[in-house]
Amino acid sequence: MRSQRRLYRQQAEETLDISGLQSYYKLNGNGDDSVGTNNAEIVNAVTYQAGSSGSEAIFNGSPSYVKLPAQIVGPVFPLSIVSFSGFITTNSEATISRFLTLNGGVFGIYVSLRTNSDGGKLSIAINTSINTTLTTNNITLTNRNFIVVTINKNGFVKLYINGILDVSMLLDSNTGGYITPSPANYLGAARNGTLNLSGKMEDWGFWNVELTQERVTAISNHQISGNELI
Repeated sequence: MRSQRRLYRQQAEETLDISGLQSYYKLNGNGDDSVGTNNAEIVNAVTYQAGSSGSEAIFNGSPSYVKLPAQIVGPVFPLSIVSFSGFITTNSEATISRFLTLNGGVFGIYVSLRTNSDGGKLSIAINTSINTTLTTNNITLTNRNFIVVTINKNGFVKLYINGILDVSMLLDSNTGGYITPSPANYLGAARNGTLNLSGKMEDWGFWNVELTQERVTAISNHQISGNELI
């Protein structure tokens, strides 16, 4: 029976559709890209403990973070599409901090832990010429959560929590901004290493396609090993 379970898990992993996955950071003791060559840089005192598929990175709120390469995403809005996914946990819901920063300049994407006075526990800010923010309180951030954010070429944004669509909205058609390749890409911090996370992160993927509900469900149920069939 045990060998049958292993075989089923191996078959499930190897047939998972990961088409469009550009970079995947398991954070298994390092910043290596498991599906490509876009390795990240671990900055300062990131530590590790056992996670679901190896280890997970622990951020202690000090100036420690993962610096991502500029090429993990191409031009995003409004000409193309992007998705990103990963596991997050915080030590407290009372402090503003940053899980993810993509292009930390005038135009960018920011995934932040916020206080309730800021409109929600978790916010996805799409900073173009008009700052658009999705927020949700339907999450307990001190628990381990799998989040997926998708943005399509029409500017429609969706946030999934643990495989379920939680909130969505259409960006203003007059935004006109572009999220372009930038060196200011971080896990666990804002640009310049501020708003440092106190919590844990694991298995972060960056995609150049809009993930569908079916694919979000499949990805949330299986860990990506890098050996899947595309």
